[in-house]
Amino acid sequence: MCRRSLDLNFGREFDSRHLHQSSFFASLKTSPGRPVQSEKRRLIRRSPIYWAKTIIKKLSMYHYVYILQSIHFPENHYVRFTTDIKKRLAKHNEGGSIHTSKYKPWKIKLAIAFEDKQKAIVFEKYLKSHSGRAFTKRHF
Repeated sequence: MCRRSLDLNFGREFDSRHLHQSSFFASLKTSPGRPVQSEKRRLIRRSPIYWAKTIIKKLSMYHYVYILQSIHFPENHYVRFTTDIKKRLAKHNEGGSIHTSKYKPWKIKLAIAFEDKQKAIVFEKYLKSHSGRAFTKRHF
């Protein structure tokens, strides 16, 4: 039985059984100076598995601006941005940051995802300003 899936790059069907047959790659016509191995990489790169990994990679490239609240000292908050929010929270709770080790453990009060790093930095800077702190107290 042949497994078929949609080739997202060109909108035509891609037959995955060819990836497992070395004779298929040997029979490819290559231009002068272009080895068969690069054709194999090109075909694998266009496979649905490649696109799934690419999408996951892009999703993980969000930049988060987060507000932490101390569990034992609820009046203390900490604002920062990161790309891996779970890892950063664990680091704060382990005491890996000098500024947050005094008031640990922490919980995430708010996390906002940005695709653009610059927008995340600007928003973090705003939340750390006087008007940003007033905005945070009023709305969160």
